[in-house]
Amino acid sequence: MLNTDALSYFLTRNAHPQLYARLIVINTNGSVVAYSTPADSSQVRDQAALVSMLWTEHNNDDSHNPRYARTAQAASTKPESLQALRIEFGAYNIIAQRVDNELILVLISGKIPGRHGKDLHVEVEKSASEAQEASSGEDSRPIAIQRQKAKTLAEYIAKQTKSVNASDEGEP
Repeated sequence: MLNTDALSYFLTRNAHPQLYARLIVINTNGSVVAYSTPADSSQVRDQAALVSMLWTEHNNDDSHNPRYARTAQAASTKPESLQALRIEFGAYNIIAQRVDNELILVLISGKIPGRHGKDLHVEVEKSASEAQEASSGEDSRPIAIQRQKAKTLAEYIAKQTKSVNASDEGEP
């Protein structure tokens, strides 16, 4: 079983006031598993709900959605599962990175000076190659740092989760 207290401590130790002020781990249903502190728990739940809704919307098979029309060839291939979302919302950047099939890591930036409004913009990464292209074309160093941190933390959490699951399976 995943030690949520240890995970929250890990997230708190890896938070950065300007680049990623809050780190949250949610499950694919949007429930909060752990988060960095200090934080207002109702605000964390609201942020988790926003990410979960966007993740679900962009992770579903788009073949039945007319907004995402596909060619016959593309519709016949298995859709790639969502790897990451980059969300620009008002004065904040949010990066959601797949940890494994059940967990999503969410990095929320500190308030970005000079950015106002309530506009919502979402970028989707469904493969490692898309993530690489997005990183190589970054025009903003903080975003590149945030993406790399999200990927590194997600890989670490995935390894920890696998080792916990392996040890749980070995117990009688």
